[in-house]
Amino acid sequence: MRLAAGRAARMAADNESFMSDNSDNSFTDRYSTKRASQAWEEASAPIVRFRTDDGACWGFIFHHLEYARFERDTLLLEWSIGTIRIRGPKAEIFFDKFANHQATSVGADGRDIESVTMRLKTDEAVEEAFAAIEKLTDADLNIDDEPDEGG
Repeated sequence: MRLAAGRAARMAADNESFMSDNSDNSFTDRYSTKRASQAWEEASAPIVRFRTDDGACWGFIFHHLEYARFERDTLLLEWSIGTIRIRGPKAEIFFDKFANHQATSVGADGRDIESVTMRLKTDEAVEEAFAAIEKLTDADLNIDDEPDEGG
């Protein structure tokens, strides 16, 4: 019985010293991969965020991406509403992380990612139609003069 109690006490002491030697920071330092850049957050999420140079933050569902194109330090990400343009020497590394669901938020840091901009799509025909609709009045639509369907 004493032998078992001594072993248990020794195991508890060994475990305590093991835990004190392995703080969260040292565990993270030892076993996690280093971030490729401070310009983006490395994680996985269904919504990705882009902090643009004008201070706006755009969020999109990852799976709604229409296409992506990388060329000469510039990444273009096309969504239904517009195009996110990411420029910088580490844009290709960000693209790799992004494509593998490992980067979920990016903003320019002036070093690795120099610029993040959003260019909204415009459809002149749609804009003209909305402008015309705004100018219509009830009289133009004959709302008061419509006959009842029942009589």
